[in-house]
Amino acid sequence: MKQNTLAIIFLLSAMHIFALPNLIGRWQAAPIWDGLERTELELNFRDTVNFDTKVVVDNTEFSEGTRTTMTMRGTYQLQDSLCIFTADLSSFTAMPAPLPGRDVRDLDSVASLIILPSRNSEDVIAFVDHLGREVFVLYRQK
Repeated sequence: MKQNTLAIIFLLSAMHIFALPNLIGRWQAAPIWDGLERTELELNFRDTVNFDTKVVVDNTEFSEGTRTTMTMRGTYQLQDSLCIFTADLSSFTAMPAPLPGRDVRDLDSVASLIILPSRNSEDVIAFVDHLGREVFVLYRQK
C-alpha cells in the first residue's frame, strides 16, 4: 500500500512538472490598482536562464502624480514548480526617477515563487509566494 501511494505521488509530481508551459517569451499581468495608483508588470523570459522585468507605476490618471518605468535584469532557475529569481540589482533603472520611498537596495536579490499553470490555457500562469499572499497572474503576450 505504501509503495502504491509513493508511486502515485511521484506520478502526479511528474505530470505537474510536464504541465508547466514553456516560459520563454513575454508575459504581462493585468493592471494592479493600489488606491489610485496603477502598476503594470511585465516579465520577459529571454531564454532558459535570463529574464528581464519592467514595472510601470502610474498615479497620473486621477491626480498630478508621476509615471515611472522601472526595469531590471536577472536569472531564473526552475525546480519542479518552484521558480527562483535572482535579480541583478546593478541593472535597475527608473525613468524619470525612482519613486519616493522605494529604494531598490532594500530589495532581496533572490525571490522564490511557485508556478501554477492554468488548467484552461497554456498562455496563463500564476506566480504565488510561499505564504499564498502575493499572487501574480501573467498572460503570454504574442
